[in-house]
Amino acid sequence: MSRLAALRIVPTEKVAGLLLLTGAAFWGLTFPAAKEALEIMGPFAFMTWSRAVGFISLVPLAWGTPRDRWREALPLGLLLGVLLFFAYLFQTLGLERTTATNAGFLTGLYVVGTPLFGAAIYRRWPSGRVLVAVAMSTAGLALLSLRGWSFSPGDSLVMLSVVFWSLQILAVGRGAQRDPVVLILVEMAFATVLHAASSGFDLQFDALPRAWPYLIITGVLGTGLAYFVQIIGQRRISPTRTAIIYTGEPVFAAFFSALWLGERLNARGWAGAALIVGAMIVAETGGRDPVADAPPDPARQGP
Repeated sequence: MSRLAALRIVPTEKVAGLLLLTGAAFWGLTFPAAKEALEIMGPFAFMTWSRAVGFISLVPLAWGTPRDRWREALPLGLLLGVLLFFAYLFQTLGLERTTATNAGFLTGLYVVGTPLFGAAIYRRWPSGRVLVAVAMSTAGLALLSLRGWSFSPGDSLVMLSVVFWSLQILAVGRGAQRDPVVLILVEMAFATVLHAASSGFDLQFDALPRAWPYLIITGVLGTGLAYFVQIIGQRRISPTRTAIIYTGEPVFAAFFSALWLGERLNARGWAGAALIVGAMIVAETGGRDPVADAPPDPARQGP
C-alpha cells in the first residue's frame, strides 16, 4: 500500500485511540532502552545512530513525493532539525545522570511548556487552566526531583530539553500545510548530521553489534512506527485529545523502567509524578486555547 493510500485510512475512534496509546507505549519504552544503550556507546554516537535509524525507517513513507513538497518543507525542516538536535542533546545527557523514570515524567512537561512559550511568542496570556497546570507541575517537579534545595544535574538537563521540545512543537504548528512526512524527514536528516558533527564523526562502529537492539527500539519503534500510527490515528482524533492520550508516555516510561531496570519511585516520587500527569491533562482539557492548541510533534518524544 502506498503512503497516500495509507493516509486515507480512517479507523474507528476506538481503534484510533488504541493506535495513539500504542505510540505512547513505544515512546515510554525508549527511555530504559536509551539508558541501556548509553552503557554501551557514548551519548553523541547513540543520538546519531538513533536518529539515522529513525530516518531510514520513515523513508518508505515518502516514496513518490513530488519535488516541490521537499522545497516547501526545507526551511522549516532545517529549523526543526536544530531544535530537535538540542532537545535530544539535553535529554540524553540528562538521562545519563538521572533515572529513566524521572526523565520520562520530566520530558512530558512539554505539554505545559508549549502553551507558556506560545503565550510569550504570541503575547497572549495563558488561560486559567494553563496557570493551574503550571502550579501543579511545579509542585510535582519539587516532589519528584528536588534534592534538598537543588535539582539533580540530570533532572536539570532533562528540564532544559523541555524548552526545546516546546519550541519545536510550536514550530511544527506553523507547518500544518506542509507534507508531514517530508517535513519530519528533513528535520531528522538535519538533526542526524548535527549529532554526527557534534561527535566529531566518531560513530563508534565497534559498539553497534551490542547496541543495535536498543537502536531498533529508539529508532524504528520510537520514531518510525510510532509516527506512522500517529498519522493514522489522528485521522479520527483531534490534536488536543491526542496530547491527552500521550500523557500515558511517562507512565509507560515508569512501567518499563521498573520491569527492565528495576527502578522504583518512593511515595513522594509517585505523588510528584501524579501531579505532573494531572498538570498535563489540565493543560490539554477544557475550551479551545489558540496558544495551547499546538499539535504534538511526532518526532520529539522519547530518546
